[in-house]
Parts: sequence; C-alpha cells; structure tokens
Amino acid sequence: MRCLMINPAMLNRIRMVTVLTVSLIVFSALRCGAVSTPPQITIVFRYDDYSSRSATDLERHLIATFQKHGVCCTFGIIPFVKAVNYLDVQPQAGMPLTPAKAEMARNAIKAGAMDAAQHGYSHQTLQSKPGVWHTSYAGLDYDSQLYKIRTGKVFLDEILHTKITTFIPPFNSYDTNTLRALEELDFQCLSANLSG
Repeated sequence: MRCLMINPAMLNRIRMVTVLTVSLIVFSALRCGAVSTPPQITIVFRYDDYSSRSATDLERHLIATFQKHGVCCTFGIIPFVKAVNYLDVQPQAGMPLTPAKAEMARNAIKAGAMDAAQHGYSHQTLQSKPGVWHTSYAGLDYDSQLYKIRTGKVFLDEILHTKITTFIPPFNSYDTNTLRALEELDFQCLSANLSG
C-alpha cells in the first residue's frame, strides 16, 4: 500500500476547492430553480492574496469554475507583494503585480467571474512578535495609510483598467485611520472583520 504525502498548504487548497465546488453546486441549483424556495441570504465568495507570487494554476482553475457557473468571486489583489516573507517586518523588495497576472484578472473581470478588490499594499505585517495579531494598518498613522492605499489603488486601477472600490485589509485588521483613508479615496466597501 502506498502512502500519499500532502503538505498543509496543499491540504488547505484541496479543502478550499471542495468547499467552493459544493457551494457552486448549491448556488447553481438555486439559480436554475431546482429548489423551489428562493435564496434568503447573499453569498459572497472571496479569494485573498492574488499577487505576483500566488498560485497561478489554482487561480486559473478557480476563475474557470466561477465563469462556468456564471458566478462572480471577489479577488483580493496585492499590488506590491513582498518578495520574501510578508510576516517579516524587515525591509524587503516589493513585487508589482505582473502584466501576465493583470491580464488574467482583466479577462476574468470582463467575463464576470472576478470582482477585483485591493488587498492592502504589500501585505507586510507591522509586527513580528509570536502570538501577536498581525496587521498592516492598525496603529499606523493616517498619512502613511493614505499613501499606501492610494499608491496601491492608482496602480491597480491603471493595470486592471477598472476602478477599484472594495478594500480588503491584510489580516482583516484596520483602524479609524484606515476608514478615514478609504473614505478619502472613495472606496465603497470594506471586506473585513467587524472588530478590525
């Protein structure tokens, strides 16, 4: 008997694809009238960390699945992902979203399979203490937050040929300065924990 070794990251991807597939089947059944009771809730699919470093093959598969079922998913796109490790507070180069990833996103948006959202600036944490809640924004002064959010938004608006109006803070963490900056930049939706 042979044993198949699956690393934790792959296991999480398998779980995510399984949940997504089951959800799409239920959603499709509701849309097609297979279930007589109309849906009473709104389901929002969200996929975070789309970037130059993310799993392109997985994302291509997700987009194709959403497109096949006529369903849209909100993709949290990192404009300038950190090149090494987003949990390391040390300065490191940022990698802008590549033209190939931008083209894939533009095509998905046109097909109605993707709603593009800004997922921070670089997704780098401000703190590195073990057991401490990570954040890229909470506790950062207003001007720094405004600069990072504006720079990421301008970049994504240009490269994706769309206007980004949804913001997803990395680690779902934000504060009142984040809210002020989002209002200043005309964001319409914040997708995060209520507590910030």
